[in-house]
Amino acid sequence: MVTKKIDFPAFIYDASRGFGFTVSEGFSYSLDQNWDDPENFNEVSFFVGEMETSSIPVPDYVSLMKNAADIYSAFFPDEGDSVLRSAERLKERYSRKL
Repeated sequence: MVTKKIDFPAFIYDASRGFGFTVSEGFSYSLDQNWDDPENFNEVSFFVGEMETSSIPVPDYVSLMKNAADIYSAFFPDEGDSVLRSAERLKERYSRKL
């Protein structure tokens, strides 16, 4: 079995563009670009298989990602600027939902 890996800078960059992430087969979360109609996006949904298991408000997701970016940039200062830029783009993208 081959496991596809992603690093945090790529993870938050994709999120800043509106794309959720599939952790492994059947475990994922969705953002607006994963929806059939992105205009109806109003919460971050988590899935096991095809079943939605939980969701969090968009402002909470943005706040959690900002905290993760701050911590990551403190431990990996060489990548800090790009990670913090992605966090800011994420906040700007969803500012209408905040």
